[in-house]
Amino acid sequence: MPQDPDRIWKRVLIAYPFIFAAFVFVISFHLDFQQFHNDFWDNYFISSRFTGMDRQTWFNPQYPVGYCLFLKAIMGRGLPVPPAILANIFFGCLLLLTCTVIYEKTLPAKHALPSLILLSLFPLNLHYWSVGGGDPGAVALFTAGAAVILWRIGKTEPQPAFPFFAAGILMGLAALFRYHALVANGMMALALVSIHPRKWKQLFILTIGICAGYSPQWFVNLATGHGLLETQFGPMNVYYLMHGINWYRVTGLHLPHSTLSIISADPALFFAKYFRAFLSFYPAWLPALFAATFERSPERKGIARVIAVWIFIYFALFSATTSGRQMLLTLPLAFLSIGMSLRIISEKFTELSLSSRSHTRFPVIAILVLLMLAFHVRRDFQMLERRSVQKDTWVSIETFLRQQGCSRAGEIFSNSFDLYFRKLPNYIPYFNGGAPRWGTYLYNETFPEFPVDSLSTFVVACRKRGVRYVILDSDCNNLSTNLGRIYSHPPVSGELTMALNVNGYKVYKVSEPAMSTD
Repeated sequence: MPQDPDRIWKRVLIAYPFIFAAFVFVISFHLDFQQFHNDFWDNYFISSRFTGMDRQTWFNPQYPVGYCLFLKAIMGRGLPVPPAILANIFFGCLLLLTCTVIYEKTLPAKHALPSLILLSLFPLNLHYWSVGGGDPGAVALFTAGAAVILWRIGKTEPQPAFPFFAAGILMGLAALFRYHALVANGMMALALVSIHPRKWKQLFILTIGICAGYSPQWFVNLATGHGLLETQFGPMNVYYLMHGINWYRVTGLHLPHSTLSIISADPALFFAKYFRAFLSFYPAWLPALFAATFERSPERKGIARVIAVWIFIYFALFSATTSGRQMLLTLPLAFLSIGMSLRIISEKFTELSLSSRSHTRFPVIAILVLLMLAFHVRRDFQMLERRSVQKDTWVSIETFLRQQGCSRAGEIFSNSFDLYFRKLPNYIPYFNGGAPRWGTYLYNETFPEFPVDSLSTFVVACRKRGVRYVILDSDCNNLSTNLGRIYSHPPVSGELTMALNVNGYKVYKVSEPAMSTD
């Protein structure tokens, strides 16, 4: 007896989150659980110094307290990267399970599954699920809360209070992982009010839940003498949008505390950059507007309208910043909108085919999905290939340094923010720049900036602090034109001598000071 095709689709849909989690684990294992391109080490620094004895270690202007506490809880005595990556694989699986439920309740399984696959293989998602950092936790928790709301808010029958309170708790906890989620929470509440104004009781309960979930951050802020919503998130990102920031040399840059003062200094420049950024997010908000406009089912239309309003106002706000992660929170619901749009298009082709006796509708939809999938997979493979090369490069460098007798990361200086050493204590070399220099407690004392405007003073500082090797990559000119010239041409002074050159990373040995002949 042949099986029901819908049942097969549903079985594959349910199994897919676990299959994909296993796939990400295999990738991470193949890459030896290396950390790439994220601010994990900033959070690790905060976590490793977090103590109840010193309240100043609780607050950080760039990162909320939740992920730092989570990271401290899962860290063992060894390298913190593998458990952090495993945690994010778990959060990625949790997100896909949540999306499986909401997608399956909103779409036919044959449309839900392609949406889920496209979401999972979206390059930004695959990247952040396979590295350490707070984003996967924020996205998973926020989406779980939002899914509960979307499924219940449009019901005509009386709704119990607990699901909305629980959803609020989840969304509040999401904001403890990333400040983006706090803004997303406010925008979601605004979207719900605009679409369902009569559901004010449920929205009030949701708000209480969000406040309860986020309350640890308020406690930290007040206990350390800061404002309830005080961060550097807004001013820093708005300034970056308008003027750019050389992250290698941020010490001399003093950002205003007021976002409005940055905008008012050059409003024409701000709005030019703003509208360009907003339009660039059309792959997210355009399908949402399409689904909200053309969906005919009252229940699905209600969900589509909430998603469309939320995504639109979310990007209307975040287009004023340049945080690359701002899109992550929108992707699960954006791909639900894409799935709804594909179903609408499929139904339209069905109607046309019935009237014209044509049977071309399936290939058209399949081609659309395959084109998007091919684009995602191509970029995924490119990213993984770069990571593989980078992993081998870092291992080669670390092996060389250990052979030369290096016993700790503090014997190395690098311009790279990503480079770290798995088998050297403290893992992170000395470097200049980075956002944590704006207000991260004890950061500047731990990683004092080296003078780089003169080669001789730089080398003197290296000798003074016990740095034996300097590692430069192609971005070093952003740190110092002097180091940039050394990278491009072998030094002739003898103060730095080339020791290793591998895949664009050049390792220089710091010479011993000349002996006095007096």
